[in-house]
Amino acid sequence: MKASDLPLLKSVSDPTIHPERGRAVVSVIRPEFSADDYVGQLWTVSLQGKPQPRLLTRGHRDSAPRFSPDGRLLAFLRSGPGAPAQLHVVAATGGGPVQATAEVLGVTDFRWRPDSAALAYIARVPEPGRLGTVPGLAAEAEPPRIITTLHYRANAIGYTTDRRAHVFLVPAPDPGADPVPGAVPATPESTEDAPTLAAPGGPALPPGAVAPRRLTTGDFEHEGIAFSPDGMALLTISARHPGRDEDLRSELLVITLDPVGAGPELPARTVLS
Repeated sequence: MKASDLPLLKSVSDPTIHPERGRAVVSVIRPEFSADDYVGQLWTVSLQGKPQPRLLTRGHRDSAPRFSPDGRLLAFLRSGPGAPAQLHVVAATGGGPVQATAEVLGVTDFRWRPDSAALAYIARVPEPGRLGTVPGLAAEAEPPRIITTLHYRANAIGYTTDRRAHVFLVPAPDPGADPVPGAVPATPESTEDAPTLAAPGGPALPPGAVAPRRLTTGDFEHEGIAFSPDGMALLTISARHPGRDEDLRSELLVITLDPVGAGPELPARTVLS
């Protein structure tokens, strides 16, 4: 094998199967010398007769495709050169995708609500003044970190004390809607002390987009998301008990949701051991 053969090493994601079972969509990622990066797009493959793979998107790096439960839409993560992954939604048949998030550090995971009207996702929220939230402020110019915990780097990620992973809920955008030129950009519906998106100098949602709701707060990590069958509860894993820095236990956090469009009030929370 030669270095010139590296672009031939393509990585195929887990497939998402359309509810009608007629086709699947996968992400194909490969190294690309000209981009000095990993690039990839989404491909649709027939599950009946000959596979006949067909290119579905043309982003810099598109990954993690998931069909909506009703089969009308396809959500995926798209990242650009030097930019973190954001949640996008496209019609299941293809077309122009619509950006749904503008998180400073990008989106790491997402799930469809069972009614296909909204998506929950996880994104890391940087502390104000850190990690690109202030234009022109490089990492070496940020204030020093004060570490008072034991597990601050035992996660294969690095420092997370100033960029906790939180849970958000965003209405599913309509890729078929007319664009809204000149509309006022969406403002974040945040809780308590931290913005959800579009920090100064950071990414911004397209005009007319609906801002996400942040569902969790505090100095806690959150991992994994799943909806209840009726879509009225959202489950995630988070260690919130006293002494959590001294053990490896975690809890199942159940977030009770309001009906879609009911308002920005905070949901009720229950922690199960």
